[in-house]
Amino acid sequence: MVQAGYVAGDINFHRGAERSLEPVRQLPASPRWLVGRETALREFDAAARRAAENGEVALLVVEGGPGTGKTAFALNWAHRNADAFPDGQLFADLGGGGPLGAPVLPVLLGFLAALGVVPSAAAKGDVASVAALYRGAIAGRRMVVVLDNATGTAQVEPLLPGAATCAVLVTSRSRLSGLRMLGAVVHRLAPLGRSDSLTLLARYLGDAVEADPASVEVFLDCCAGLPLALAIVAARAAENPEFDLSVLADELGDVRRRLDALETGESGGGLRAVLSWSYEALDAQTARAFRAVGAVPAEEVTAHALGWTLRASPGDATKLLRALEVRNLLWQRTPGRYTAHALLKLFGCELSAWAGEAEEAARGCVDHYARTAHRADLLLYPHRASTDVLTPVDEPEPVPLPDEEAALRWFAEEHSQLLTAYETALERHWDEHAFQLSRALDTYHHRRSRLRENLATASGGALAADRLGHLKGRVLAHRQLGRALTRVELLGEALVELEATAVLADRLGDPLEAAHTHHDLARVRARLDDQAGALRDAGRARVLYAMAGHLAGEGHALNAMARCHAELGELVEARRCCEAALRAHRRADNKSGRLVALDNLGFIEQRTGRGDAAVRAYQDALELCAEGEHHFYEAAILEHLGLALAERGDAEGARAALRRAVLLYEEQHRLADADRARSTAPPGTPVD
Repeated sequence: MVQAGYVAGDINFHRGAERSLEPVRQLPASPRWLVGRETALREFDAAARRAAENGEVALLVVEGGPGTGKTAFALNWAHRNADAFPDGQLFADLGGGGPLGAPVLPVLLGFLAALGVVPSAAAKGDVASVAALYRGAIAGRRMVVVLDNATGTAQVEPLLPGAATCAVLVTSRSRLSGLRMLGAVVHRLAPLGRSDSLTLLARYLGDAVEADPASVEVFLDCCAGLPLALAIVAARAAENPEFDLSVLADELGDVRRRLDALETGESGGGLRAVLSWSYEALDAQTARAFRAVGAVPAEEVTAHALGWTLRASPGDATKLLRALEVRNLLWQRTPGRYTAHALLKLFGCELSAWAGEAEEAARGCVDHYARTAHRADLLLYPHRASTDVLTPVDEPEPVPLPDEEAALRWFAEEHSQLLTAYETALERHWDEHAFQLSRALDTYHHRRSRLRENLATASGGALAADRLGHLKGRVLAHRQLGRALTRVELLGEALVELEATAVLADRLGDPLEAAHTHHDLARVRARLDDQAGALRDAGRARVLYAMAGHLAGEGHALNAMARCHAELGELVEARRCCEAALRAHRRADNKSGRLVALDNLGFIEQRTGRGDAAVRAYQDALELCAEGEHHFYEAAILEHLGLALAERGDAEGARAALRRAVLLYEEQHRLADADRARSTAPPGTPVD
C-alpha cells in the first residue's frame, strides 16, 4: 500500500536494489614495515573488541602531523584484522592532505558501486539519500571502512555505517573533536623515538647501518623521528649504493640544504610537497603565524612571544596557535608552550624567508625576550644599574610579572628560549639585544648557580658592548664578566678584567660605576687572600657609594669590609661593619645583601666563640635564601652552618647541613667546593 497526501508528478516504483555478496577488497597494499606503533595497534585491537561486544560500530581515529605514517598505520591495522571482517574492506582517500578535501558524494557513490548498489537517478545528487542507501547496503555486513586523510568530522559523518558489525578507521592531519564527541577512540601518532628510528633505518638499509654509524647518527638527528623523512633518506641512499652514506649525511647535515636533501626527484614525492599540503589548507592569518613560528629563534613559542612578533594581542596569538595545533602542525609540551617538529619548523622558516618576513620575525622574538627579561631582572634585583641601550616601545600586551616569584618562574620556564635569543642576537650582530639579554640573565644565573652559562653570556655581552662602542655599556658588561670569572674561580683572569674595567670607569666619570667596580675588585682580592688590598677597594667603594647616594651599594661595601676585618682578626671592627651593612640593606629592602651580611655575622660570631648566635645568623640567612631561591649562596651558608653545628657538638645536624651543601655544590658543578666541604667536615661527621 502507498499512502500519500498530495503528490505532484508521476509516482515511480523501483525494485529493491540487489546487493553483491562478494567480499569487497579495496585496501591498498599494507606497508612493508611498521615500527614503534605496537602500543597503538593493541589499543585499537582492544577498542574493536569492546565495540563488537557492546554491539557498536568501532570508530577508530588516527591523527598526526604530516609524514608521521598515519596511512601506513591504518593499512597495517586493517590488513592485520582482515579475518575479523570477512565481507571485506572499503577504502577512500578523502583528500585531507590537499587544501579542500574530496567531495563526499563521489565517495558514497563509489562505495555503493563496490557494494553492488545502483541508486536511482533522483537520489544521485542528494548526499543524505545516497548516505541512507549506503547504510542500508552495508547493514549486516562485517566490514572495515578506511577513510584516509579526512579534513573534518562533517566530511566523515555521511560515510559512517550504522551497522554494529563494522569498524571505521579514520586518518586525519587535523584533530577531529566531533568524532571524539561520537565516542571515537583516538590515537595521535607522534614522531618515532631514536631507538625505533634506528630500527626502521636498519630495515631499509640493512648492514649499511652498522658499517657507517656516524652517518646514521646524522640521519637520525636530521630526520628527528619522522617516518616519511627516514623513508626518503633510505630511498636516496638506495639510489646510489656505490656511494658512501657520508655523502648524503653531509648534505643532510647542512641545515640550509636539508629540505633539498629530502626530495625524491619525483613530482610531489619529496618532504616539501607533503608538508605543503598542510600549509596550503591554512587561511592567510594562520599561514602567517606558521611562517613566524618557523622563523623565530625559539624551540617553544608562547602566545606573548608570537603576539609580539606578529604585533597581535596574546589572545589573538593564542587562537592562531590553537588553529595550528588543531592541524597537528604544533603541539603543547606543557600548557601554553607550543612546539613544532624540527622539519616543520625548518619548512616554516623557509617559507618565511621566501615571503621576506624571516628577519623581522626573528628580531621581533629576540626583542620580546630582551625587554621582558629586563623587566623580570629588575624584580629580582631592583638595584641593578640602569641601561638605555634599547629604544623604549609599547609592547602589545606585556607578560604579567607582578612580583619576584613570578619573575623567577618566568626565567625558569623561558631559560632555553632566552639563551637561544641571546645566541641569535650575538651571531647576527644585534648587539643592543645581545647586551641586554646578557645583563638580564646575570642575576638569575647567579641565584640558580648556572655559572658556566653565566660566564658564556657575560663574555658575549662584553663582546656586544665593545662592538657598540657604548662606554657605560662596556663598563657594565666587562664588570659583569669579571664577576662571572670570579664565580668560576678564574681569579687571575677576573682580576685583570676588573682592573681594566676600573680604567674604563674612571674614563666614564660616574662615581657609581667606579664604586661597583671597586666592590667587585675587593671580592676578587679577598678570594686571592689579599685581605689588605680587598679592604682598600671595599673602603673606596663605600665612599663612592655614599657620594652617589646608593644605599644598597654602601651595604655591599660594608659587607666586604666586615669580612676583610674578620679575616684579619679585627673582630670588633668586623662586627661594627657587619651590623652597619645589615641596617643599610634593611633600609634598602635588599634581601640578597642581608643574607650575605648574616653569613658574615655568623662567621664573626664563630670567631668570637658565640656558637649559638652564629647558628641563628646562618639559619636566618638560609630563610632569606629560600625566599629568593638563592641556590648559589645557599650551598655556602649550609657549609658554614654545618661547621658551626659541629663546633657545638650537634653531629647529626652538622651531617645533614654538610650533606645538603655537598649535594648543592655538585648540582652546581662546583666540585672544588664540594671536595672542600667533605674534607673540612669534623671527625665523626661523614657526609657521604
